[in-house]
Amino acid sequence: MHHLLLMFTLISFIGLVMSLTKYCFLLVGWADPLGPFSRWLFPWMLVGVWIPAILAMGWLTKEQKGNWQVALRGCPSWMRLLMYLFFGYAIFSYFFVKPIAPQQGLPPGGRPPEAVLGHTGMIMAFFAIATCIHYSAYRVISVSRKEIGSE
Repeated sequence: MHHLLLMFTLISFIGLVMSLTKYCFLLVGWADPLGPFSRWLFPWMLVGVWIPAILAMGWLTKEQKGNWQVALRGCPSWMRLLMYLFFGYAIFSYFFVKPIAPQQGLPPGGRPPEAVLGHTGMIMAFFAIATCIHYSAYRVISVSRKEIGSE
């Protein structure tokens, strides 16, 4: 399980970097750097990292259901801060940046760039949250394994 959590942390982080890259390109009005692979970001986020993150969070908070402080206890404070910033910016972007995004022609999917921008901002936030949850679970298990080994 230890290596599986490390793998999910890495997969979540890669998704975060890819969605951040796409978001930045869309924000300045450039073409989507992911091309046709873009349509797979949401399913990847949902099935590939978010469902495992919910399971990991359930394990991390088994005594105190839904407590974010407990779930993120294995994350360094800078990582938690970045996660909150990504989530806050996604909400800010949805309401304030999306309406002023470049209004160029419709992309291949037929959705206007501002709609894609808001969607990508939320995907970016959820990848950030999943990265923190997976990393926290990985660290908690690492510490538990060291304590068990030293006894």
